[in-house]
Amino acid sequence: MAPASLSSTASEASMMPDDVFSDESDFHGSVETKSTYQKLAASYDPQKYWAVHEWSTQVNAAKGRVAWLEAARLRAELALRKQQQAERKADDGQAGPQQAEGEIRVGFDGDGKKGDGDGKMDVDTKVKAPASPDPDTEDEDGQDDRRTPPRNFYEGIPSAKQLSESVSDFLARLPPSTTTSGLAGGQPWIWIANPYPDPVPSRRSAGESRSTSTSTSTDPEFGSGDVATFRQLGTRLLERYLSRKHETELQNPGKVPGSITRMLRPERLQLESDIRELAKSRRVTAGKWMLFPRDDEVDTAWAVVARGVWDGKLGTGAKVATAKGEGHMVVDDDNTDDGGGGGGGDGKDNGFRLICIYTRDFSDQADVKRVLQAMKDLGLLSGGVDLDGRSARLRTIYYKCDAYTHLGLSSGNEYKLRASMYSSRDLFPAWYNGVAGAGRGH
Repeated sequence: MAPASLSSTASEASMMPDDVFSDESDFHGSVETKSTYQKLAASYDPQKYWAVHEWSTQVNAAKGRVAWLEAARLRAELALRKQQQAERKADDGQAGPQQAEGEIRVGFDGDGKKGDGDGKMDVDTKVKAPASPDPDTEDEDGQDDRRTPPRNFYEGIPSAKQLSESVSDFLARLPPSTTTSGLAGGQPWIWIANPYPDPVPSRRSAGESRSTSTSTSTDPEFGSGDVATFRQLGTRLLERYLSRKHETELQNPGKVPGSITRMLRPERLQLESDIRELAKSRRVTAGKWMLFPRDDEVDTAWAVVARGVWDGKLGTGAKVATAKGEGHMVVDDDNTDDGGGGGGGDGKDNGFRLICIYTRDFSDQADVKRVLQAMKDLGLLSGGVDLDGRSARLRTIYYKCDAYTHLGLSSGNEYKLRASMYSSRDLFPAWYNGVAGAGRGH
């Protein structure tokens, strides 16, 4: 039977409704066939049907859209309340923005500990912080509005710091020296995210609004990039280089591998440039400084890193590998490479633990250097040794872009690409003053 809305439309479109509608059955066939289908139609229960088909992708998409619209409505109401509160306080002669910040962030001190306050909880603090920046909370110049609640991309993940716990409680709950993958909910890493990350730069084109051009992801590790497309196109670049290498080897059968490598240097430099440009075009720009503390030092080093990230002194986030358990060490084999050809990329239990400190954009060298400077100020580069085993003032550490990680490029790769993008010695040579310290410190 046709829905009423369709019947109405058809009636209005026809001068002779009787020619369109009739009292005959909507089904065709014999009397028995029509009777069978009429009984089926009468017994159809939409609610029961969709209860059974709740797994449907279309149903889930519809539910997701309803939830998205509801979240947008709540954000709009929240913004309106903030504006009204600020206007009322301005009329009363109070400092609007400063007071608003105190109200919205009530219950949290610098490291996430809950404060006593005056016992009055503003309704804004009850709204769950979104996992991404809201364009409406940014100023016109793209700066983050610090009046918003702290954000945590890893909220709800057992092996990550939660907004409801202090840094001290987080470190006590998940000490990396003893937390295995099993104790971390099956995760090979322990995470912490910067609760106030810088806004993702806008990439607007002419006529594009702020709301459509501002990225909303704050994932420290993956950002807002199109990783799948990057991997596909990046793999093609690598395959093209290998094809060129094979041609060169066939054309020079008597050349030793070292000579072939030197002959391919222009192609290799072009490959490196193409990969980085592709990564930027696909917004796969995250990168990380890598530390390798000993197992007996990992808790101390991780505590410094975690507090630095939470206080906004370091990057967008950080992670540390979990402890070995059940006879094996759970690590990311690709990330255990120090980038400097010093080994350690075999994933074996060699007494060191990997800590990654993320930045949003590997091409933003100023930010990469800022994080490195903060690491030095926090003492994370101290205590290295030189090549002769003598104490050195600073470790040399390495920075690797995640684009290389996504393509499986580690130390000793067949393309002869350097696995690391920067080293602390490259960016701040004056720090070392001729000291021969290199690689991972002990």
